[in-house]
Amino acid sequence: MSIPVSEESRKFILEEVEFRLGELLTEQAHPLSKEMSEASVLDGLYMINKIDKGMLSVYHELVKKGAFARPVEDVLEAIESGNNVFLCGCGATGRLSIQIEAVWRDFWKNFKRNKEIAKKIDLSLINSMEDQVVSVMAGGDYALIKSVENFEDHKSFGKKQILDMGLKKADVVFSITEGGETSFVIGTAWMGIDVGAKVHFVYNNPDEILINNVRRSREVIEDKRINKINLTTGPQALAGSTRMQAASIQTLVLGTIFAEVVYKILSKYLREEDLRTIGYSFLPFRLDEFARKKIRLAEIIKKELSNIAKLTTMEIETYEHGGNFFNEKDVNPNKGFVTYVGGKISSLVILTDTTERAPTFSTPAFRELDDKEMKASPSYMILPMDNNKEAWELLLKRSIRGLDWDKKHIKSCSVKRNL
Repeated sequence: MSIPVSEESRKFILEEVEFRLGELLTEQAHPLSKEMSEASVLDGLYMINKIDKGMLSVYHELVKKGAFARPVEDVLEAIESGNNVFLCGCGATGRLSIQIEAVWRDFWKNFKRNKEIAKKIDLSLINSMEDQVVSVMAGGDYALIKSVENFEDHKSFGKKQILDMGLKKADVVFSITEGGETSFVIGTAWMGIDVGAKVHFVYNNPDEILINNVRRSREVIEDKRINKINLTTGPQALAGSTRMQAASIQTLVLGTIFAEVVYKILSKYLREEDLRTIGYSFLPFRLDEFARKKIRLAEIIKKELSNIAKLTTMEIETYEHGGNFFNEKDVNPNKGFVTYVGGKISSLVILTDTTERAPTFSTPAFRELDDKEMKASPSYMILPMDNNKEAWELLLKRSIRGLDWDKKHIKSCSVKRNL
């Protein structure tokens, strides 16, 4: 039975209003980079670096205010009591979540390999910790290499996916959305509330703008059961490209939270020299010093901008000379490609950046070498592994997690869109 035209029209008007996001600060042009399209590569990098310094200043102020005390307390309590911490995101924030989980897992794997240090702690206290931080990427791990665009528009998808991952009472949920309006992410927050978990909503737009323009965001912001972590840093260096400053400060903030949690756990059992051995280079661990160290990165990067500009120009020229990626099914395989050689953690950063290029700049996403149907990607990544399974486990520090949903489940969730 077809839906009457009037009903379709009513539905369109409702949804169009809910997704009218032009008022959001993260969608505006940044005054410092408005002329970037006319600038040289080097001047463009200087613009980005200056905007990054502003973002880092916001981060430092948040640290000085003690803005992360509550999430640190909640995560520490969950980890020490054997419960889980869920990091939920969509697109760039989903990849951010996977990256933080991988870093967390890698830390505990390496810690247990250090026999001299590990023997000083009852391993039964930390054996499960590796598995207690769980990323929930909209669309599953598949979205690491190809954007799953339609998932983000459904709260019901977020609710189902996090519930399928084993969410329960006494867990902690970080629902992370740069814009503060992503339906999938908001769905994970509400499911956290439904089961009795502690929920933290992480976002990058001013409360008043979201409250006045997006109903689903207003409902979250005004709910006192949800802790809000507002990381507003202003417009992005590239208008609307929230994987830049918005995702950067989210990575810093969540990384800071987990760094402090690890310190609080291990400092109960280890001496300062032991902690330095495993990477805590300044003790006692102070968040303001941690923040200042991160701010200095902007100055270090600034000194290297001329070299970064040369590499950027070389990559641009490689793509330009390699053929037309937009209209041809294949291009000359002997030139015009960039290959990244990935490491343990850097590979996830490479995947995030190259995957995000696809929807933003309409470039083909990664494809497997034996895929004859998909257009050629302009870039590839290789890892020193014999097969895909080992490569993914090196990247993720765990087995790959996809979604095992049949058409019935997807259709059911789609009907329950509930903007």
